[in-house]
Amino acid sequence: HRGTTFAMGAAPAALGDAAVIDSLSAWIESTLAPISDADPAVLGKYVLALLKKDEPLRVLRANCARELADFLEDQTGGFVDALFARIDHEIERHDARAAAAAAAARPTRRPH
Repeated sequence: HRGTTFAMGAAPAALGDAAVIDSLSAWIESTLAPISDADPAVLGKYVLALLKKDEPLRVLRANCARELADFLEDQTGGFVDALFARIDHEIERHDARAAAAAAAARPTRRPH
């Protein structure tokens, strides 16, 4: 498990992948629904917009914590922690899919 491997570097390419964004979007909305009075679909789109900035994950994390505090109040820290754990998970899944696709695309050698 990579944990916070990506927390210091630039935002990974996985955050631009449609499958990753779809998965994150569904998770964000279902996680926000019980902890915020705001419409989870609207607030979820706002969270995704915060994540789409081309910044290192540590900066994105700080921005999310700051920008979501008014909406989530005392739930902000827990949500942001869970969000970035989910992002790490999605990055790992994305990287595994990309590695499998690259391996499948390589021609196989047959013994003579």
